Amino acid sequence: MTTGSKRKSIAFTIGGIALVIAGFVLLKFFPADEGVMEVLPYYFMGIGCGAFGWGGWRASAGAGAAGKSGAGVRAGGGAHG
Repeated sequence: MTTGSKRKSIAFTIGGIALVIAGFVLLKFFPADEGVMEVLPYYFMGIGCGAFGWGGWRASAGAGAAGKSGAGVRAGGGAHG
């Protein structure tokens, strides 16, 4: 993973966490009954979760977690051999 790519992944992760927190703060402390403010916290949380997941996936995939073939974790899990 290059330095630029790693920085981008870290930025997406931190930005995603910040958006999720902002969504919870808006939802908790600024309740609105109508208009954009009614759905804005949920948009922030959704976009934040997506950015956080994308940044975390990029960081782990580049670190060799998926192996050289790029194959991910097998579906089904469990203690199968």
